[in-house]
Amino acid sequence: MMDGKTILIPVSPEMTCLKGTMRKKQKQRRPVNEPVIDRSEDVRHIHIQARLPGIPEEKIRIYLETNTLTLIASDDLMTFRKEILVPDGSRLCKKTFAAGLLNLTLEKTAG
Repeated sequence: MMDGKTILIPVSPEMTCLKGTMRKKQKQRRPVNEPVIDRSEDVRHIHIQARLPGIPEEKIRIYLETNTLTLIASDDLMTFRKEILVPDGSRLCKKTFAAGLLNLTLEKTAG
């Protein structure tokens, strides 16, 4: 209040008043879930099926480093993340996605 007048300061929806200071609201974090995974192996291959309901294929990321396959999938509402140990040197040789099911086949290296 200055000279008996109230001063109104416009506040955007992204701002909130906290103890007299203006701070941006933090973006709400989506919960991170582990997808349901089925894994099977034979002598030459590892077969992995991940259930990712509601996630479009273009929102799925697969990373394969040394002995870890990392699967990250997210949309506007949720995020799935899973790290799966695989034998060193495995390589991804097949990927299919349909009806919320991601199927991966990894080839084991000889040795």
